[in-house]
Amino acid sequence: MADRAGPEHPARTRPVAPEPEPPGSTFHGTMQAVAAVVAPASLLTALLYYFGWIRSYTLFSYFGVDVAVLGFTTQDYLLRSVEPLYGPIGIGLLVALGAVVLHGHVRQAVHRSADRRLLRAGRVLVAIGLGGLFAGIVHSVTGAAGRAPVFATPALLVVAVVLTAYGRWIVRRWRERWDGAVPESAAARTTVVALTVMLLVASSFWLVTEYAQAIGRGLADHYASRLDQRPGVVVVSTRRLQLAGPGVSEAVIEAAEPDGFTYRYSGLRLLVFADRTYYLLPGGWTPGGTAPTFRIPADLAGARFEFVAGSPG
Repeated sequence: MADRAGPEHPARTRPVAPEPEPPGSTFHGTMQAVAAVVAPASLLTALLYYFGWIRSYTLFSYFGVDVAVLGFTTQDYLLRSVEPLYGPIGIGLLVALGAVVLHGHVRQAVHRSADRRLLRAGRVLVAIGLGGLFAGIVHSVTGAAGRAPVFATPALLVVAVVLTAYGRWIVRRWRERWDGAVPESAAARTTVVALTVMLLVASSFWLVTEYAQAIGRGLADHYASRLDQRPGVVVVSTRRLQLAGPGVSEAVIEAAEPDGFTYRYSGLRLLVFADRTYYLLPGGWTPGGTAPTFRIPADLAGARFEFVAGSPG
């Protein structure tokens, strides 16, 4: 009897449900997407450049020099920002390392334990963070930040944003794992993370501004109070340069040198050499006084510059 069965058809298989995402994978995926836009290296470079600019602006404005005329390059600003930031960057890296280790333990605890104390801890972090955000906003709006210790308000905002975001993450992950809460949509999660990152970036730039201004003011005060420790400069010229100020003396060379140098100006201190230009301070310069800061091109015709070591500090 002939086999009446038709040709064999491939067996139909039921689609296999995807395995549930491991805890934290969505969080890391979102952070990777944000990091693709705000690269840590680019952000660090921007912060270093900004710090160098603010520090230089504060320092040289103290002596009546606009940083724009100095012609500093991006490399100049980056180099000027490195030394004062060794300590803060080192502390930040240690804190980041500790946070990574702690986060690993918290992830495992949320995934493996239904202990409601984890949920309460997350809510406490959110409450503390929101309280810090409110206090920081009130300080910045009312002007109380100016009366608070330096860095207090921006540092408070940075910590508050981190605590709020992390506490919220703990609450969401615990409820999704143990309470059967509906998982947060990818769009909502990305929006929250993006807003958190933007708040952190804004607060970080504010914190860097305050710190850079403090470093610049401190350096300017150091220069002004110990001006004799700055390199001394003697300008010898073939013509009168009209350099006058407290502590500056003009002398006429009795026996003119063979190359015609006749005038000698002493009592000057080097502030900075930038863009092939010397910026010199009178030896008797004082804050708030009328003494000028002299700007003399290094290639000034008929002029020669001699340098003398400053007195030891």
